[in-house]
Amino acid sequence: MNSQEAWLKQQQEIERIRFEHPSFLERHHLSNPDMILARIGVMGFSPDRPRGYLRYVPDDMIVEECWNDGSVCGVRPTRSIPDAHKTGKILHGNLIKTGLSTSDALDRLAEAIQLPKSQIMHTGAKDRRAVTSQRVSIDGVEWNRVGVLDLHGAFFEPLFYDTCHLSYEELSGHRFTMMVRHDGTEDRDRLKLLADVSTCLGFFNFFPPGVFGARTLSHKLGCLLLRGDVEGVLRAFFIESGPDDLPVFRGTRERLAGSYGDWNFMHEIASVFPGTFALELRVLESLIKDPKKTRQALRSIQNELKNWVRAYQAWLFNRVLSRALVSHQTLDEKLSLNILKGSFDELVRFDETINAKDHLETFGLRVKEEDRLVRVRPDIHRIMQQEEGTRFVVSLPRDVDLHAMLSHFYRLHEGRPIPGWVKV
Repeated sequence: MNSQEAWLKQQQEIERIRFEHPSFLERHHLSNPDMILARIGVMGFSPDRPRGYLRYVPDDMIVEECWNDGSVCGVRPTRSIPDAHKTGKILHGNLIKTGLSTSDALDRLAEAIQLPKSQIMHTGAKDRRAVTSQRVSIDGVEWNRVGVLDLHGAFFEPLFYDTCHLSYEELSGHRFTMMVRHDGTEDRDRLKLLADVSTCLGFFNFFPPGVFGARTLSHKLGCLLLRGDVEGVLRAFFIESGPDDLPVFRGTRERLAGSYGDWNFMHEIASVFPGTFALELRVLESLIKDPKKTRQALRSIQNELKNWVRAYQAWLFNRVLSRALVSHQTLDEKLSLNILKGSFDELVRFDETINAKDHLETFGLRVKEEDRLVRVRPDIHRIMQQEEGTRFVVSLPRDVDLHAMLSHFYRLHEGRPIPGWVKV
């Protein structure tokens, strides 16, 4: 069963549940944003920050790529004619979309032009719950084949031809235009002060919740992995729910916990939702073949193991920044994310991951040499207070998440249930 078939099967089951037990698909409480931040190592913000709600409608979040040459991938088409300045065979253009992940939009584009997806290059995934525009390059296609396509939620605007594909190094950052629908307690002077401080001194560049997975659990799995606790990894991976899991998925994990160790029966339970539990099913299939080879079973999701290790690095980074925020400690401009280099020695000892290198090697994993900015100075173009909330237009460098900045300003809510204080 491929991924699309898995999601279609799951959607059929979801529709059945929606008809028979609609409450299983409803969250009955608002999550506590600061509790979520604490789970990922972020602390020290004022608990009196106004509440803010993101992405009520797609237009509340507009994301446009910015490039080193000063150009911006705008969400409004420019109607250029690439043939007028043809200099190569690789077509560059803007992929503008809403309601779609970048991967889904590229799938539709590749299918429409009948080319392998591998011939389409991009610089990173963009949020499906937003209006986004990003540069894409395609090898082996004429612009007039692409510029007229209806991709159902996305379209491609041809721009120019070049002799090579786009490069991530050419991306300088992103321009965000977003509406924060706050609870009405926003203070104009407070907002101006925070904006001035952020612009002059910068804001702490915390890793956002998205790095830690849908269950905000990836860092814990990474920590257990680096301790060499394979059994602990498997148990947490299969049975621990996230704070915002829907009741139907929380119940599924409870059933998995009740039958833990019976890999065949666990596979039967998880296969009801083959989209959400795709990774779990892959590990279970490996365990069914050979229950003793638990490390080999985890290696069947090697890319996910890399994400867990990265999430653990992010957690360490967030904890160091939180300590600095609370104690007014001065940090260097950048901090190495390499857990083997000594930047996090105290925390590594506390987490009992001191033999991390050995455990990484048993899974064929390595830690990337990477530094991360401790503070980021945003380019705040405009702040407009409106009846529904506050609209920001901000440019940030690449690899810097908007959530990190906005968390300094607000206690951020997303998703359902929609708080009653949200103005529409």
